[in-house]
Amino acid sequence: MDNKTSYVIINISFAGIIMLIMMYSGFFSPEKSNHPVPSACKLLTGEECQSTGLSRSFSALIRLDFKQAKEFNQYGLRIFGFFIIQFLLRLLMSAILLRKRSLHINRLVLVDTFVSLGTFLFAFWPFLEFWTIH
Repeated sequence: MDNKTSYVIINISFAGIIMLIMMYSGFFSPEKSNHPVPSACKLLTGEECQSTGLSRSFSALIRLDFKQAKEFNQYGLRIFGFFIIQFLLRLLMSAILLRKRSLHINRLVLVDTFVSLGTFLFAFWPFLEFWTIH
């Protein structure tokens, strides 16, 4: 198997995982009583943390209820946006690789890496703040 084929398989696999996350979000309503996955942070510490309510926020976003999504988690839209961008990027990268015969895959991977890293840092920065010095 060549690098191109491996990269397409990885991209399609990631797109599939993201699609499953979106299906999960669409299947369960944003109401607290209906969501089967409790906040791990709240279970462990007894307190809410920055990730509490993300699943419910995603469920509200799937239903285009932006106000309710923000009430569940203020960072929900940023992180949801990251997953939407990644889903589209995975599909785009796979399409490019499947259609082009001669392609500099190293350049494509480099661009993909920088776009993914940039969107990840934007979306998850509030969760990474503990790394910064105050």
